[in-house]
Amino acid sequence: MDDHKQLLTQLEKLNGDRNDVDKLTDEAANKIQDVPYSNLSGSEFDRAWVRDMITGHTKTINEYQRELSKVKNIEVRNMIKKSLSLASGHIRQLEALGMM
Repeated sequence: MDDHKQLLTQLEKLNGDRNDVDKLTDEAANKIQDVPYSNLSGSEFDRAWVRDMITGHTKTINEYQRELSKVKNIEVRNMIKKSLSLASGHIRQLEALGMM
């Protein structure tokens, strides 16, 4: 959560009239979904949550890689690269849990 908060804070600082940042923050906000975990408990909950986090981070990586070639602003490009690195690290941490 801390990594995500820090990235959003940095994106907000970069924002202004930059459409690239607006697009990235809008896409991130649209990804937030109410996934129904209330009917799960214990290891079922854990496995579902880890699976969904890996899926979400993988989709984010794919989308950011596509956008990277389109973004012209160097600061936004650097933020995307940082985000890609963090998302990849998060996937490695999730996979290390061995719940798939």
